[in-house]
Amino acid sequence: MVDVIYKYMPYRIKFFDNRWLRFTSRWDLNDPFEVRPSFSQDAEYAHKINGYGDSVEAVVKQMEDNQEFLLMGIAHQDFDMYGILSMTERIDNLLMWSHYADSHTGFVIGFDPSHDFFDGTKSNK
Repeated sequence: MVDVIYKYMPYRIKFFDNRWLRFTSRWDLNDPFEVRPSFSQDAEYAHKINGYGDSVEAVVKQMEDNQEFLLMGIAHQDFDMYGILSMTERIDNLLMWSHYADSHTGFVIGFDPSHDFFDGTKSNK
């Protein structure tokens, strides 16, 4: 596990007062190929959360055999309900500084990935 994860962001002094972070809709992400779960991710989600199939492999087979099942987008519906907090393990990525830290005029904030905030098992769902 990494010691620190980073969030690149434009300079916004109010951050230090309200500590608000942006969770972005998948439709507003820069890369059109981001957040497109693969068969295996959808199948793992369907098997674990919804109890579909005897195994993840069985669900993948069912998805491959049944286009309607695939188009339902089992995991995709959840991506549309929640935002995405984009973070990285690298503090020294020039592309991240350029794109996400307002052309090198913003800042980067480090977070402790072991904090309860990042523990999906302690969700408020």
